[in-house]
Amino acid sequence: MKQFLNKYKFILFGVFILIDIILIMIFASKSKPAQNPPTPSSSPVNQNLKYQPLITDNNFQENGTETTINQIKKVYFPSKSPNRKNEAWYKDDNLIFLKEIVTLKDALNMSDLIDKYGKPTLVLYGEDALSGFYLYATPETGIAYLGNQESGLLLEIWQFETISINLFPAKYAEGYKDKLPVQQ
Repeated sequence: MKQFLNKYKFILFGVFILIDIILIMIFASKSKPAQNPPTPSSSPVNQNLKYQPLITDNNFQENGTETTINQIKKVYFPSKSPNRKNEAWYKDDNLIFLKEIVTLKDALNMSDLIDKYGKPTLVLYGEDALSGFYLYATPETGIAYLGNQESGLLLEIWQFETISINLFPAKYAEGYKDKLPVQQ
């Protein structure tokens, strides 16, 4: 039994994380009352037509919580996930970054984004990397997504101002590395 656990601990850990994510999404969707999608005029995201939410019923409302860091106003909005928030970043009242949380109900997967935006030119690894979720980015076109290539599942979609591959990690993906972390 001990040999089995040692041999397959990465796979078991990934399966455990995926089951947790699915269960959280199922329970979260059952416990929340149905909400009407926000109207375009009530959404601060829609005030700047450069970026539009890809998931039309994401809840970008006026009641987000704000923080300002280095002249960047970051606004966190509720998402359909109980553990993650949608984000919008503003500089001089212009939207420069939009992060949308994806759930299973959105019926969107990695192949949909690859078909629409092309193959990613950069892969980075963050805290979800040991579960197989990597940040796939195409900085030249202003799109990135946190997903699992094997399952096609998405956790997040990012839209941002176009930028070079070299500058992307420092500006938008702080905490992500270009090498897969080693499990202890």
